[in-house]
Formats: sequence, structure tokens, C-alpha cells
Amino acid sequence: MHTLRPLLMFLLCCCSRPLPAAETQLFVAPSGNDTASGSREAPLASLAGARDRIRQLRSEGVSGPVMVAFDQGTYVFTAPVSFSTQDSGATDGPVIYMAAAGQPVRFTAGRTVSDWQPVADQQVLARLPEAARPAVRVADLKAQGIDDYGTLKVHGFGGGNPPAVAELFFADRPMTLARWPNEGFRGLKKVVDMTTLIPDTDHTKRWQGEADPWVFAYWHHDWAELFEPIIGIAAETGALLRSETVKPQYGITADRARWYAANLLCELDAPGEYYLDRNTSRLYFWPPPGGSAADLATTVLSMGEGLLRTTDVSHVRFQGFTMDACRGVAV
Repeated sequence: MHTLRPLLMFLLCCCSRPLPAAETQLFVAPSGNDTASGSREAPLASLAGARDRIRQLRSEGVSGPVMVAFDQGTYVFTAPVSFSTQDSGATDGPVIYMAAAGQPVRFTAGRTVSDWQPVADQQVLARLPEAARPAVRVADLKAQGIDDYGTLKVHGFGGGNPPAVAELFFADRPMTLARWPNEGFRGLKKVVDMTTLIPDTDHTKRWQGEADPWVFAYWHHDWAELFEPIIGIAAETGALLRSETVKPQYGITADRARWYAANLLCELDAPGEYYLDRNTSRLYFWPPPGGSAADLATTVLSMGEGLLRTTDVSHVRFQGFTMDACRGVAV
């Protein structure tokens, strides 16, 4: 599942009247410092820093409209920035956070993944499909200070919507967690019981030894999905073995069920697929065709759960930003 595609030219506006000229101007730049004044010569460094500077100015008696201009670049969010009533503007004094005119400004909750290398681990190569072995690249995430990958959790119809786990983005497009089949679904031949399902293929026998396989399924209704772990694969039949603690809301019906499996290293067999080994902190990725070395150098792993959080805020505008790579709701 894809948590968030880029929100281009995002606009959140709580006032509709024409805006008066800003009386107070603040500036933010990737090279700035949040202890600075916020002047053009001494810019701040972040959205949180700009918010706090405005709070300070208000406490000093400065009123009227405020415009905060962000210089071009990428601003990384490790957590959402929260705004409350005290951060509101007024009808005749709005607060405007905006990208500097004509400049690309990105708010991201992702981390750039670098230092991609050919796969050299012979055990990993043995599990990868033959065609993938020369194409797949691997990055050591822990060596890059990336150690929060999220936890795969059971979810689906009627089961809540937990934050997504880390997802990979390449050239601003979400990639695909290694899965089988690559498109569409497979079915079931037989439901032995609620924990043993005979699929319509013996391809599943290949998955024995996979560290953490999961399945996305419509076990009965086409609108009641379930994402759950596969706790094992039967050696002789290739049956999918389910946890008895996971209860499909409408049961499992063999001639109606459709499913695909995901999070499988041995099925990393197509460009655009990736697999994250949580035990070794290594990320495996087959870059899409046509991607340049520059594209690979800007590959991003989603990290934070959001960018903006507001409560009882009015007369505040966020304008001209690209927002992306969240594991939850951006705003």
C-alpha cells in the first residue's frame, strides 16, 4: 500500500479575503539556523523554527500579518510539526508559510538512501531469481543511521488502519514490495480448515525459508481485504498456513478467494520491486529501467508519520510546497 504520493503545490488556506502586505517577514533556508533571527541574512532552518520564532515575536508584542518564505531545497521532518490556537493569524493579519517565488521547496518525512552496491552475499544471491542477480542493488541502512522500519501488522476491513511501514520511492514514484504474482491475484483450490489453505498453484513451495512472508487477500467478499502473515508453507502441498489468531470477518471461501503474497526476497524478480531484510538492515532494490545514477542517489525511504498537525487554527496558509514520503496522513 502506498501511504502518500507527492502533494504538488499544496495549499491549506483558512482565510478567503485578499491578503494585505506582510508587515513581518521571516526567511527559512536549508543552511539556516533555528536560533537565528529569521532575517534574509540570518535565516531559520525549519518550519518548527519559523513557528517558534513567530510565537516569540507575538510574546514581544509584534502583531499584524506575517509572511515566512522558504528558500529552495528539501526540509526533512522527523516528526509532524504541530500548530495550535496560539499560532493563528487574524482576518487582517494572516500568517503565510510559502515557498519563495518560483523555487521548488519540498517537505519530506523520508530519508535518502545512498551507497547502493551489487549484491555479493552468496546466500542472498542463491535466493534471488537468476535474472535479478546482476540487476539488484543493496544498501546497508544501519550504516546510514536508518534503523526505524516500522512493523508489519495485520490490518484490513474492520481492523483499523495502522501507520504504514517504511516504503521505497524512486524518482518520486512509490516502488513495489516484492510480491507474487507481480500483477493480479491467485485463488484457492481448497480450504482444509481456517489455518490450512490449498492454493491453485504449487509455486508457493519456493517460499519455504522466507523470513517473513505475508499475504494480501479477499478471502470471501471483494470489499473485505485482509493483510496477514503466512506462518508457514506446507512442504508437500505448498499450502498456506495461517495463524489461528487472525480471524477473517466473513470466513474463507475457496471459490471466491483471491490473494497475492508479499515481502518475499525470492520473488524480487522485476524492476521496481524491493525487499527490506529487517534482521540485517539491508535493503534490496531492482531499479526501474531508464533510471539514472542520479535517480538512484535520490532514492527515499519513508520515515515519519506526517508533516503538519493543526488544532483550532485559523487564518494560516501553507502554500507552494511539495509534500511526500509519509507513513501516515501528511496534514
